[in-house]
Amino acid sequence: MKVVYPLGNGSNWDDKELKYSINSLLKFTNVTEIYVVGSIPRCELPEDVYILPFESNYKHSAQRVAHNLICFLDKVNPTEFIVMNDDFFCNQNCNLNDLPLWYDKKISERLQKPGISSKYKYTLLKSIRHKEDLNFGVHFPLPIRHVDVFRESLKEALQVTNGCSYRNIYGNKVKEMENIQQRNDLKFSKHTKTPEDVLKYDWFSIGDEFLLPHCKRFIIEQYS
Repeated sequence: MKVVYPLGNGSNWDDKELKYSINSLLKFTNVTEIYVVGSIPRCELPEDVYILPFESNYKHSAQRVAHNLICFLDKVNPTEFIVMNDDFFCNQNCNLNDLPLWYDKKISERLQKPGISSKYKYTLLKSIRHKEDLNFGVHFPLPIRHVDVFRESLKEALQVTNGCSYRNIYGNKVKEMENIQQRNDLKFSKHTKTPEDVLKYDWFSIGDEFLLPHCKRFIIEQYS
């Protein structure tokens, strides 16, 4: 299974989280090809990773990601693949061919969560097409099995000046054709007292607040 990582310039760890995320896939999954699209990584990656740098004139990061994924489709012409983020990690054996399409709740319900940032709220609002739309903008891998629909979704996302969730647009277009599963979103941040807490999960994501010295050592030890 092919995997693509859209990469920006926002890493506070010189893209080392990308390196260890890739290592987690190589350790636990049946990944066959790995692509990094967008920016050039600032750290050395495992062998046989394809780096595809693309220039984008879009100012918003969500638009740049959508643009770079369209460039990936044009360059590689995949029939199916997985979209990863550089802060996603696999922690148990997994067949990527069997990944479901995960969501956490309706977008309208997600908007009611206390403490939601104005930026994220805007992103969610701009990705709603119907009141019953589900929130697929969760911190888990996104399987793409309907490439033409995915391309359409990316083009829609490009039209939103301040960004929206291409994951939500795509997920809600294909949810009747996919194995969708509900699960709580999972991203570890400064609220995590011990990094070992992540070991009980099959997939997890980390925020910048997680990258304290002892947490970095933990990631290095687990995924080197």
